[in-house]
Amino acid sequence: MTTIPSLHLITCPQDYPLIHPLAVALKPLVLAGSISAIQLFRLDPNNTSALAQWVAKRPLHSWVIVPLVNTWLEQPTLLQPLLARHYAHEIRMLSLRLQAHKHDFDRDGITVLPPGTGTLTGEGLEQGIVLVRDGIERLLARSGSADKGYLAPIDHILPTRAGVPWARPRWAEMDEEEVLWLMETFRKQSQVTVAGAVGMGKRTLALEFFYRNKGRYHPIIWLDAQMSSLHRKEVCQQHAEQAGLATHAVESGLFQAWWRKQAQGVLVLEGLHNPMEVHSLLPLDGQPRVLWLTAQSKQADYMLNSWTEQRMYQYYKRVVGRKVGPDAKKLLLQLQGWPLALAVVCACIQTFRLVPGRVLLQWPEKDQPLRRQLQQWVCQILAQHAPFLAASLCGDNPIPSHLWPEEVVKQADALCLIKRDTQGKPRLVL
Repeated sequence: MTTIPSLHLITCPQDYPLIHPLAVALKPLVLAGSISAIQLFRLDPNNTSALAQWVAKRPLHSWVIVPLVNTWLEQPTLLQPLLARHYAHEIRMLSLRLQAHKHDFDRDGITVLPPGTGTLTGEGLEQGIVLVRDGIERLLARSGSADKGYLAPIDHILPTRAGVPWARPRWAEMDEEEVLWLMETFRKQSQVTVAGAVGMGKRTLALEFFYRNKGRYHPIIWLDAQMSSLHRKEVCQQHAEQAGLATHAVESGLFQAWWRKQAQGVLVLEGLHNPMEVHSLLPLDGQPRVLWLTAQSKQADYMLNSWTEQRMYQYYKRVVGRKVGPDAKKLLLQLQGWPLALAVVCACIQTFRLVPGRVLLQWPEKDQPLRRQLQQWVCQILAQHAPFLAASLCGDNPIPSHLWPEEVVKQADALCLIKRDTQGKPRLVL
């Protein structure tokens, strides 16, 4: 069984009455040698720098228990120093979500959320504290296996030879005409340009197209504007190795000569507007087809436009599983037919069981761009319903995506807040 060098309880003014009985409940673990010591840190919400300094001084492999009460929900960025060390495997952070069940029970309720171990719920204080102790005991009994599972590297999307997932986009509501147009045009033209603003579904359309044409086009090389020149070169080198070419085929020109002859090959250029950015690496004058995904409407073969009201209503009913009432209609009109906003809002409504009328009341003022409104609303909703996620994704200093544990990636993906690059790595869409 693993021994915790030190276990720290961060206390807020609202949960002072809970800390003493919690420490008493954990005393048997100290006597058994599972916990070397229990220490308290009293948080002053008005002095966040003190918390950051305290976190920086915690010894390696310490465990920190954080009660998620109003202080954290109102200021989720307070969690960021803790999460940074937690994601770096330096400390282990667990949360206690404290909720007062005023309408359901006479006594306060306590909900226990050890990261990666599921949810434990106790109706009363005593039962809740017992569940805290039992949850920690189970983590200790795994002798570190829980840490390895929870902090494991992010699972990559299962790639094809080209690094493009053969998975249909989960939240997509495809317009059949768009897909059929792309399939027909791709047969006639060697280069096709699909244009649309951010979040209009260009990538989704392309993935759906490849999903429906499994095996017809290969190899597929997908490059985007956020890739560095070194990253693009590495992608080409991977394809060269899969094709059995020499180690330095990209530098010697063997790869470029091989690529020119790939009649069934497709080069996807996402957000790249200048052909010369990739021409020396991947010639555009060979047999492979080229699919341009761009925000620029100039010379576009197809322009993705905002969704109609009817299409938004259909999507809402499919994802949320409810009828589109008056409040839902007003909310959907706020989204101006933007597919990304619709996907995110519907996913949040479905996941957190939100009421459209209440969402309308929380929606930011219209004196700023819709993208900014959506960002503010998402951070507000996450702070209320998923503080760990809010601390990881929101604020002035969000946790870098390469440090997100699998649980954060799964939650963000379920809320349509991320997309993955061709290497399977997640990126925020907002």
